[in-house]
Amino acid sequence: MDEYARFAGIYDWVVGRPLGSVFRKLILTLPQGGGLLDVCCGTGMFAAMARERGFSVCGLDRSAPMLAVARRKRPGLPLVRADASAMPFGGEQFHLATVTFALHEKPQFVREAILAEILRVLRPGGTILLADYCHPHGASRPAAAAAGLVERLAGAEHHRNYADWMRRGAAEGFLDDSGLNWERLAYGLSGVAGIYRVRQPD
Repeated sequence: MDEYARFAGIYDWVVGRPLGSVFRKLILTLPQGGGLLDVCCGTGMFAAMARERGFSVCGLDRSAPMLAVARRKRPGLPLVRADASAMPFGGEQFHLATVTFALHEKPQFVREAILAEILRVLRPGGTILLADYCHPHGASRPAAAAAGLVERLAGAEHHRNYADWMRRGAAEGFLDDSGLNWERLAYGLSGVAGIYRVRQPD
């Protein structure tokens, strides 16, 4: 069963609103030119923002209900239904890839597989922009508690993966373990999320 089927219709209202502030920061970090792949695009909120900025965008997600919302609310947005850990693209097709608030909800082996696939489809010297939970930086206790509550309400498996993400060092721990060169560009969600740039080796 698709875990997003039960709340795809209200996702933008419940989750999209707070994430919008992160997306607005993220959009400012996009380098100019080239094709953009929005991995685990959900209802297409960020992909649509990038399209409005003039990027050639493709959104990819495996959830049919989430993509149905994207097609209804953001008509004409190029979308592909596929598993991000086994993308239906040839190698070196995109200049830029984004993945926002998706890795924390996956098991570690899936996170690693998604990253490997992103690197495969990026051109040499391409860029990955990642936005996801970090260890809270200057965050208020209510903000950190709210993030944990949202993840708990998303379901037991979702919360287990989130807890594992945080235990492993969150976004920065994952990037350190990848061995790639990365930099933090900004914090978001009152300090409980980070925005990171990762460079594909030339």
